[in-house]
Amino acid sequence: MWNDFSEWIRRAQDPSALFLQELQSEDEGSSGKRVNPKRIDRGLRPLGFSSELNVENQVNYEDGSSFHGDVILGTPFGLGTFQKSDGTLYEGYFHEGCPDGLVKISSNENHFEEAYFKLGHNLGIYRRLSMDNRLEFRVKQKRHFFELVRFEGGGILMGPTASNRSRIFIYPDQRTAIVGQFDDKHRVIKGYYGHVDGFRRSENGLFWPEIRDLKTLTVGFERPNTFSLGTNLLERDLYEKKTCQVGLSKTQDNAGEGLFALRDLRQGDLIAFFNGVRKRRVIRAMPSSANSEDWSDYSITLSRDISLDIPEPMRSIHKYQATLAHKACHSFEPNSAFRRFFHPRFGLIMCIIAIEHIQKEQEILVHYRYPIKSAPSWYQSQWYRYLRYNRGWEPEFIDQFGFVAHDVQETLESLSTRIQSPPSPVFK
Repeated sequence: MWNDFSEWIRRAQDPSALFLQELQSEDEGSSGKRVNPKRIDRGLRPLGFSSELNVENQVNYEDGSSFHGDVILGTPFGLGTFQKSDGTLYEGYFHEGCPDGLVKISSNENHFEEAYFKLGHNLGIYRRLSMDNRLEFRVKQKRHFFELVRFEGGGILMGPTASNRSRIFIYPDQRTAIVGQFDDKHRVIKGYYGHVDGFRRSENGLFWPEIRDLKTLTVGFERPNTFSLGTNLLERDLYEKKTCQVGLSKTQDNAGEGLFALRDLRQGDLIAFFNGVRKRRVIRAMPSSANSEDWSDYSITLSRDISLDIPEPMRSIHKYQATLAHKACHSFEPNSAFRRFFHPRFGLIMCIIAIEHIQKEQEILVHYRYPIKSAPSWYQSQWYRYLRYNRGWEPEFIDQFGFVAHDVQETLESLSTRIQSPPSPVFK
């Protein structure tokens, strides 16, 4: 049933799929209550229209809005597209100027939405897709609303929308879960970890995971902030327990501890999480230097304004092991990469995913991507040796083009093709 669930999520993310129509029966997609019609062009003054009935036409309004489609005496009546002055498009059926039935809505190129209307009133049944791969949909089943949200990074929260009902967060592996109550920002209030034994499909078309409870492993939102990583610093994430562990790194330069795979990992698999204290990034003309007081080898960018960092006292796993991605060592030929991930225990954080097949017990390596001119000396030295011994560059070539090649991958590749006989690679 895992493949069936994956296909169901894939269809939910396909704008061309008739997803809501398949889930929402006609009587559930409309309300039995009488409603007063709510025209989409209410209060708008048309500039002109055709007097013919049921013809393809366009109505323009003084505020810049317009309707293109079936028009009766200046009123949208039938299939058409209404564009508001702010650019929002409504595409579907209109009854005497009121959106009615399933209507597609788009306000910009960054998301797609469709919702059920009755005489202009949104019934709260919708599907929304964003460019960052976020998915939301809500359907009405037996007088209750069911909601599913797929977050950045691939985690899924599903369940009834009532605040007093339990919902389930499914990790991207679809084998690990958190069951409990969640707040309006989708953070777990009180819950417990569980294993997903499978998925069953109900008569109404919805999938529901079958959870093997691990109620001894409780979990709640850690409230990480500028000064704290959270409260349960030694409580490991259940998913990470199955995926990675810390050991002595096999990289050069006395790297210390590293991160290793506990099982074979496929390309795209989630490996580990990176929680950290939140630091607001200061806008500066030049990036922070490794010699400055605010530099940290453990800092990673979360957004334009926020970075995550592991404070120096917390870098030992004896002090902090709630997440372990900060233990992954650097390589200019990585097998993994950093991505953003929404986690109900930590909020929006970073994670590490595999960018190639990784065997069990193989070390997890990521490219730190420090700004080369302001990076610490160990990083610059590794870059020099990587160009010299793995790419076969001569020292004068490195002095001339080394910094540029670090920041622009295309430059690195084009310059490397000019090297005729590189020495055998000995360093990563």
